[in-house]
Amino acid sequence: YDYARAGEEVEVKTRQIYIRDLEIESIDLDSEPKRITYTVECSKGTYIRTICQDVGMTLGCGATMEKLDRIQSGSFTIANSYTLDELRAVAEEAGLDPSRKFGEELPEVFEKYVVDVDFPLIHFGSVLLTPELGEKFIDGWHIAYSECTVEEEPEYRFKEAEFKIRPEYKRAYKIYAEDPQSPSGRSFLGVAFHSDKYKKLVADKVFYVK
Repeated sequence: YDYARAGEEVEVKTRQIYIRDLEIESIDLDSEPKRITYTVECSKGTYIRTICQDVGMTLGCGATMEKLDRIQSGSFTIANSYTLDELRAVAEEAGLDPSRKFGEELPEVFEKYVVDVDFPLIHFGSVLLTPELGEKFIDGWHIAYSECTVEEEPEYRFKEAEFKIRPEYKRAYKIYAEDPQSPSGRSFLGVAFHSDKYKKLVADKVFYVK
C-alpha cells in the first residue's frame, strides 16, 4: 500500500501455493453484508483475503475478508495455545508480577505451558548419539552414520511433498544424545543436515547449552 499511495508501480510476481482442503462452514444470506464462513488448509504463502476476493469476482458481487483466525500452523494448534490474558491470570494467581521478564528463570507454574524446542520439527528424522558423540556434535564435528543410531528417517526423504520443500529438509534430522538424568533418557541437541560431500551429518543448528 505504501507503493500505491506513492504512485509507484511494482512488478507482482505469482507464486505456487497448495490448497489441501477448503470446507464451507456456513452461508448467511440474510445478514447484511452477506457472510460465508469457511476453513482452509493450505501451504505457506497463501493469501486468504485473495481467496475471498476471487470468490466475490466469480459470483459477480464482490467480497472481502472480514475476519481471519489461524487455527493451526504445523504442529501448533488452537488446542495447545494460550492467550496473553490467560498467562497473565496464571501469574497473578501464583502471586507473580505479570509484567516481569523471567527469561530462563521460568517459574514452575509456567512449565506446563511451554513445549520442548523440538516440538515443531514433525517432518524431520531422528538420530540418537552416545554422550561422547553428543559432545562432539555440540563442538561442530561431523557425525558418521556408522557412529550413530538413525531412529527415524525424515518424512519426505522417500516421498514427494504436496508442497514445495527445500532439498536439504528432505535429509534433516533431530539430534539427541543419551542422557540418564533426563526424564526421557535423552537430550535434544539440535538439527543436522545430510552432506552429500562428506556423506555425514553436519550440524546446522545447535540448541543445547553446556
